[in-house]
Amino acid sequence: MLHHAWDNADLGRFASVRDLLRPLYAALFTESNPVPVKTALSSLGLCTSEMRLSLTNATPATQERLLRVMSRVMLAEHTRMAAPRWQADAASV
Repeated sequence: MLHHAWDNADLGRFASVRDLLRPLYAALFTESNPVPVKTALSSLGLCTSEMRLSLTNATPATQERLLRVMSRVMLAEHTRMAAPRWQADAASV
C-alpha cells in the first residue's frame, strides 16, 4: 500500500498509509529488537514464539499493543486488497 501510493505519486494516500503504520512502527520498537518483531510474526503464524538466549519473550503489554495495532493495519490492508482493482485504484486517486 505504502509503496504503491509512493510509486503513483499519490502523496495523500501515502500520508494516510504512513499514519496508519506509525503506531505499528512504534510498537515494534517498544522492547529490544527483534523481540517485538518476532512476537508480531508469531501472532501471524509465520514463526514460533520461542526465543533463543539471550532474548526473552515480549511482555504481555507489548503483545497486546502489537495485536491491537496489527489488527488495524491488517484490516486496512485486507479492505484495500479485497476491493476490485478498479475500485482500489480509484480509492488512491
